[in-house]
Amino acid sequence: MKVSVDATGDLNGTIIMTGRPVLTKTGKLTLDRFSFEVVSEDKMTSAADWITHSFIEAFIVNKIFIDASDFLTKVDHLANEGIAKSNVGDKLSTSFDFSEITSYGQNIQQDTLQWIFYVEGSGDLLLKKDIIQKKRAD
Repeated sequence: MKVSVDATGDLNGTIIMTGRPVLTKTGKLTLDRFSFEVVSEDKMTSAADWITHSFIEAFIVNKIFIDASDFLTKVDHLANEGIAKSNVGDKLSTSFDFSEITSYGQNIQQDTLQWIFYVEGSGDLLLKKDIIQKKRAD
């Protein structure tokens, strides 16, 4: 994944950041192989980047993450609630129980990140009472 940021002010130039999104076993979304490049014609900006680049990169690597572990432990409950509140919820009752969620693959486009997960667990779909009605004889 590649993100470019144009900066003006104390830092004049373009910061180009790259990295591969990963989900760790502890449920953190982070960037693997993170790196950045500062492109600037300003000599002070270039000098500051040259002097501090490795320190800034190490600092950013330790700060860029989203702790998704809480969300991942609740995703089965959230799926059950979401279906219950939808039009499908009027017809079906669901009971999902996910025991494991792992990252399976990614598709990164210019403006889209698609993340595919492998889920293990169990699920029940029950038709609600009176969903199937007999046709009336006219």
